[in-house]
Amino acid sequence: MVFALLLSACGEQAASAPQYFIAPTLSQPPAQIPLASPTPLALTPTPPCTNSLAFVEDLTVPDGTKFAPGAEIDKIWLVRNDGTCNWDARYRLRFLDGQPLGAEDEQALFPARAGAEAQIHILFIAPDEPGTYASRWQAYTPLGEPFGELIFLLIEVDAVLAPTPAPEEPEP
Repeated sequence: MVFALLLSACGEQAASAPQYFIAPTLSQPPAQIPLASPTPLALTPTPPCTNSLAFVEDLTVPDGTKFAPGAEIDKIWLVRNDGTCNWDARYRLRFLDGQPLGAEDEQALFPARAGAEAQIHILFIAPDEPGTYASRWQAYTPLGEPFGELIFLLIEVDAVLAPTPAPEEPEP
């Protein structure tokens, strides 16, 4: 019986005036939704980093230390990267003036993050002649620009400190 009711209900609709299905999207034009205009982001350019080296202390060989002629000098400075650039393998330390004292004219400036301390280590050789000697060094950026405080070695070569040769033993 339910089946018959459905048929009769369908039949009545067929007999009435034709109706058309209108999709809801076509019945009215879509309403404009006002959008807030986006606030443009203020892009501030990142300023280039700055390079700076500050001398902290001599870890070995205080200024004026006396050495024998030809002695090895193991110099270590403690420095701080006072800039905002991180030093990488492209940063260098170069001989500036005085005497190179047997060291290479260009050395690696050990990597250091901005604000960190680093040790700079150079092996020197005391000259054979007595006297006072200085060796000054400057840090350089990867672009070859000097920066920061100079670091230096100041020594005195004293012939009195030279080892005395052992006396030769007579041959039997």
